[in-house]
Amino acid sequence: MSTKPLDHHVAIVTGAARGIGAAIAQRLAADGAHVIVNYATSAKPAEETVALITKAGGKAVALQADVSDAGSVAKLFDAAEKAFGPVTTLVNNAGVYDERLVEKDDEAHFEKVFHANVLGPLLTTAEFARRYKGKSGRVVNISSGAARAALVGGGVYCASKAALEGLTRVHA
Repeated sequence: MSTKPLDHHVAIVTGAARGIGAAIAQRLAADGAHVIVNYATSAKPAEETVALITKAGGKAVALQADVSDAGSVAKLFDAAEKAFGPVTTLVNNAGVYDERLVEKDDEAHFEKVFHANVLGPLLTTAEFARRYKGKSGRVVNISSGAARAALVGGGVYCASKAALEGLTRVHA
C-alpha cells in the first residue's frame, strides 16, 4: 500500500467550487488529504468538484458556508470534523474581485470585497487556531499581485489583498 504526502490530513479549501480553489482541492485530494470543498452560493460546481475528486479515488465533501460570518465558519468546522476529523490544513481561497472606478466606489462595495477577502480569512484562521491541537497544521492564504499593483478599477480589491498579506505576515 502506497502512502501519499497528505494521508491523514483534513483540508478546508474556501471558495473551492471552481477555478483556483477547485484545482487546489483536487491537488490536495490527489496527495491524500480528505477535502472540504467550501462554497458560498455555487452548490452545483462544488458538487462537480467533489465528483472529480472521488472519481480520482480521493475523499471530499461539499459544504456551504459564508466565511465572512463567524457562526457560519464555526458550523463549517463542525461539519468538517464530523465528516473527516480535525482540520489540519486551511486554504483561504474565497475572494471577490469587483472592478469599479473610484467614482463608483461606496460602502456596500467596500464591505462586499473586504468581507470576502479579509474578514473571511481572519475568521477562518481564528477558528482554525482555536481548534487545531497538532504540531504541523497549515494555513495558506491566496493573495494576488494586485496587493502591490495599481489596477484601474481595482482600488478596493488591491487594498483588500494588501490587507490580507498584512494579516498573513502577522499570523505567521
